[in-house]
Amino acid sequence: MKLKLRDLNKITIGNWIDLDYYYRQNEITKIASIVYNSSKDFDYQPFRFVNDAYNHYIIWRKEIMNKYPNIFIQQESNEEIKRRYEKLGLKFEEERQERVDEYSKVFSWFDIVYIELCNEEFLKMNEAYQKNVIEVFNFLTRNRLKKH
Repeated sequence: MKLKLRDLNKITIGNWIDLDYYYRQNEITKIASIVYNSSKDFDYQPFRFVNDAYNHYIIWRKEIMNKYPNIFIQQESNEEIKRRYEKLGLKFEEERQERVDEYSKVFSWFDIVYIELCNEEFLKMNEAYQKNVIEVFNFLTRNRLKKH
């Protein structure tokens, strides 16, 4: 079988969102499909192919997250948030925070694409998902730095 790992700097933001979702769900065979740009079902492929794709993705992902720190802000733990709330004299509601965290996992990329790339114009969404991931991250970085 002849498979070639993709240059992940050339994927779309839509691919990035899918990879991010599959990473969070631990769906390594689906990650392999995107990394190889293949429609093959990697559930039945030799582990070596899946492992090579996963490692390729993980190394690249870490590089990207380090290169664009203002896009990938580290999440605070509930304990850190609770201490910050207490310092401000506010009540921390753990159950509410869990709902916010769950929303963020599901909709954060949708919000970024819809609000920051499409200016809340729904009909531009498909076009935005086809943009190159590096171009999108550069655009987001520029806009976020401009705001601060």
